[in-house]
Amino acid sequence: MKVCIVALGGGIGGMTQYTSQLANSISNFNLDVHVITPKCTNENVNYFNENISFNYVPQIKKLLSLNSFRFDIFIKCIFDINPDIIHITMEHPWLIPYLLVFENKCPIVSTIHDSKKHPGDWSPYPYLISLKLLKKKSSRIIVHSKAVKNQLLTEGIPEKKINVIPHGAHSFFSKYCIKDVAEENWILFFGRIVDYKGIEYLIKAEPLITNQFPNTKIVIAGNGDVSKYKNFISNKEKFIFINEYISDEMTAQLFTKSKLVVLPYIEASQSGIIPIAYSFKKPVITTQVGGLPEVVKDGITGYVVPPRNYELLANAIINLLGNDQLRVKMGENAYIFMNENLSWDQIAYNILDVYKSALNQK
Repeated sequence: MKVCIVALGGGIGGMTQYTSQLANSISNFNLDVHVITPKCTNENVNYFNENISFNYVPQIKKLLSLNSFRFDIFIKCIFDINPDIIHITMEHPWLIPYLLVFENKCPIVSTIHDSKKHPGDWSPYPYLISLKLLKKKSSRIIVHSKAVKNQLLTEGIPEKKINVIPHGAHSFFSKYCIKDVAEENWILFFGRIVDYKGIEYLIKAEPLITNQFPNTKIVIAGNGDVSKYKNFISNKEKFIFINEYISDEMTAQLFTKSKLVVLPYIEASQSGIIPIAYSFKKPVITTQVGGLPEVVKDGITGYVVPPRNYELLANAIINLLGNDQLRVKMGENAYIFMNENLSWDQIAYNILDVYKSALNQK
């Protein structure tokens, strides 16, 4: 079977890492795997197995730039590959003409990470149109949580099209681990800085936490505008801001040094941060939103608290900081949960079933 993975939002960061794990895992089943991705991804080919082929296309940096109209290059890549099945990993404007004109060329499987955009996570209109078309034109849709499946059902997407397969482990980060690095009294927030991630509630929880554990630091690491959040801070010396793209090496260092990871989200579909935390044996404290409670097992791999409640968030953090034995045990549980439930080998097996179902439908 020849599979074409379309990752037009690739380059650096989470989507390239995600695509590489997807491509590597299914290639282990002796599939002929081709990836269509922006040229800048070639700097990150070390993520991918050697048996994977690449077709590079220009990257859209500005929506109305010359490159934004080069969907012809993308379509030519698909015809050159002539795949048995196309797996699209995210929405993109170049998909619009293909989905409208060539939808019957071969079955399309789409991974939909978010059925709708989150607060503060702005997306240009052409991306939203392509997302809408993916929902309609795909033979099968893969989502990473039951919460996203339920959202799609409310939009009228037939249940038989939707397949819930969890977000895979990010254990590849372990190769960047530095030996003999001691844990610090750090609480880690990691990822893009956007409104729906509820950073202000972690900031509001800080005085309650540091009143009990004065040496604690809250580390906020990721790209985005942090200026408005700094207005909530009363004790600046209790925070470490790393406001930039975080390299793989720094990611490993941050997770290694931190005692626990916090996702104070006010809305979510799922999160790739949780599998990273689990791969470093770190418990996760998150909120009761979207598919997060499907992966964070309350009282086992971490704690789940109500969104927008900084007092209960602080209590959960304090409970783990004050009980090293419990915290370490939860981290071990998280690692076991990752290996048993988020293995890319098992995920690839399930994805192959989705491919076969899509082909049989054709």
